[in-house]
Amino acid sequence: YTEAEMAKTMETNTSPEILRTNLSSFIITLKALGIHNILGFDLMNVPSVQALSHGLESLYALGAIDDKTNLTELGGKMSEFATEPRVSRVMLESLNA
Repeated sequence: YTEAEMAKTMETNTSPEILRTNLSSFIITLKALGIHNILGFDLMNVPSVQALSHGLESLYALGAIDDKTNLTELGGKMSEFATEPRVSRVMLESLNA
């Protein structure tokens, strides 16, 4: 890139990671820590409702939360892994095989 092209097309600062990533890991960690009101959690940069909703839907589909968004027993086990919830679910399922 030339300096002029970089100034024209590149952002000065990148947006915070919480605004760019899947929030399912963040949500399951908060739930495991006992923070149930995700929308009320004080964040410097608040993700969109759509991003939070997608994270909750993903966790529900994996069986990590119930229909009232409470952490399930499986979700508690999943939160102990330092991986994405999808990967932790696969790892837990492999133990049952």
